[in-house]
Amino acid sequence: MNTAFQKLTMINDAFVDRLEVSDRGLAFGDGLFETLRLSRGCAPLWNFHLDRLEVGCARLGIAVSRAHLDASFQRFVSAIPAETNAVLKLIVTRGSGGQGYRPLKTCSPTLIWQCLPLADTAHLARDGVVLHRCQLPIYPNPNLAGLKHLNRLDYVLAAKDLPEIPDIQGLLLDHKGNLLEAIHHNLFFVKDNVLMTPRMSEAGVKGVMRRVILERIAPACSLSVREDDFSVDALIQADEVFLSNSVRGIWPVKEFEQKSWAVPGIVTAQIQSQVEDIFTGMVVWQ
Repeated sequence: MNTAFQKLTMINDAFVDRLEVSDRGLAFGDGLFETLRLSRGCAPLWNFHLDRLEVGCARLGIAVSRAHLDASFQRFVSAIPAETNAVLKLIVTRGSGGQGYRPLKTCSPTLIWQCLPLADTAHLARDGVVLHRCQLPIYPNPNLAGLKHLNRLDYVLAAKDLPEIPDIQGLLLDHKGNLLEAIHHNLFFVKDNVLMTPRMSEAGVKGVMRRVILERIAPACSLSVREDDFSVDALIQADEVFLSNSVRGIWPVKEFEQKSWAVPGIVTAQIQSQVEDIFTGMVVWQ
């Protein structure tokens, strides 16, 4: 990507990088964010990100419409050179208003866009990653479960003790010791040709790529799916394990504690192929 666009920023339709210090996103984490992949100037999963933003804004009571979000996206992308591969990050806050927790009804949302470099992670998609069990449990919060909200301190604390090695990824458990997700990815595993993933009804982020896999890719591959509460033992007994992310795609898991897997597994390779078709524009879903 052209270096001039590596840190392009747009705030409320203006190409500036200054934020009001009274913004509630800064003061209280009062907002949501999305990270999406720009592949050759296109964001193939933008509509799925929009769906999650709509749900999140409605749940938090942030007054911004789907049309406004999409218009902001179109304006920002139009400023990026065609054929660019990058990461786009959108932060939506409630805006400024009120000194305490109670927001004013007159708050005007803040939309912050950033264009960032897309890291080369092909070796991790090919060779796999190691899961490291994080010691910090994630406690339930049904009001925020599934959303990609700005309150991510649990994840910050869990991540700070991880080795700074790209092929080691943190595995998060809930307060009961059940599987939840990885710090940056959703978790899938396969047992007897059934695709399994934690249901995350009380905590965690229901990722865009997770939704695409469950709703589109699994049926296309004739895979049965099970969303449930799973113990660590279920992961250890799995035939194959992988992580999903809407920017990074699919990373096979090659090792967790005393268990190792040959990578990629058959199902993982199928899903990787489908995701690559999405990123290269061979498959377009609305």
